Amino acid sequence: MKKYIIHPGFVFSASDRNKHYVGYMQLIRLYGLTPSECVMFDPNQRMPGGLTHLGPQRRKSDYDRIARELSDLSDLIAVWPKER
Repeated sequence: MKKYIIHPGFVFSASDRNKHYVGYMQLIRLYGLTPSECVMFDPNQRMPGGLTHLGPQRRKSDYDRIARELSDLSDLIAVWPKER
């Protein structure tokens, strides 16, 4: 099941202040996701609704923080009471 729309692109790094391209698979690894959960953003196609959009960040710590938040959210959803 797809959960995330990945937006590859350029970012100015906070550590070296240079412009870097962060690709689709690199973003998936940085966020700690699996490829089966992701779809790459394509401006020429209609994207599915209800998915979380993720793109390049300036600091490695930002990826780590977002990955923890996504994990916490997944854990919360897993224990959320189902409707009867």
